[in-house]
Amino acid sequence: TKSTFSEAELHVLHGGRSWKNYRHITDVSKNGQLISTGADFPRSLGSEATLARPKRGSAIDPEQFAYLDYVHVDVAFGDCVSVGGYSYSLIFVDRATRYNWAFGLKDLSSASVLSAFLKFKGAAGRLPPEVRR
Repeated sequence: TKSTFSEAELHVLHGGRSWKNYRHITDVSKNGQLISTGADFPRSLGSEATLARPKRGSAIDPEQFAYLDYVHVDVAFGDCVSVGGYSYSLIFVDRATRYNWAFGLKDLSSASVLSAFLKFKGAAGRLPPEVRR
């Protein structure tokens, strides 16, 4: 295992956190030694942050998609029961506007799912011609 560190290495190892005295870190370690280079190192994450940025979705063409043309549906569940007694939720996401609706389900019976679809129809104004999962 490595036992000698420079201030810049300790700075990077601690996520860019600055310390007033880096010797305290090596003093509490077993056989730790601080090699003081006296070099000025960056105070921001700068080059240490190597995480790539996530890709973003492309812009939605308003002429290709319209409100409620395509709606994506998914069932979500948790490890507990909510205040209203719901164990599941049915989530609708409109592809064109990315607007979403969530309706609670006490169980996964067809009557509960149909009730959620009817609530969606009342909230959105109509049912979509195509539903995707």
